[in-house]
Amino acid sequence: MRWVSSTFGDDELTIPTRFMNALLVCGLAVPMVIAARRHLDHRPFADLGLESPRRAWQPFLVGVAAFVVPSALGRRG
Repeated sequence: MRWVSSTFGDDELTIPTRFMNALLVCGLAVPMVIAARRHLDHRPFADLGLESPRRAWQPFLVGVAAFVVPSALGRRG
């Protein structure tokens, strides 16, 4: 993450930099989980028991807030 921040930013942890880091981690983690489920477990992704996209918005937004609020508060100090 430090390399990405210094390469594409000014090496300072600003809110946009933190947002970019979160998107990058999510963009790497989700395909890895899907690939691991498909190739290592040899089981369908649907068997994970995830909620439908319509019902998953509230937990998703809670997770976003759990990242953004402390990050923004920590930056002010």
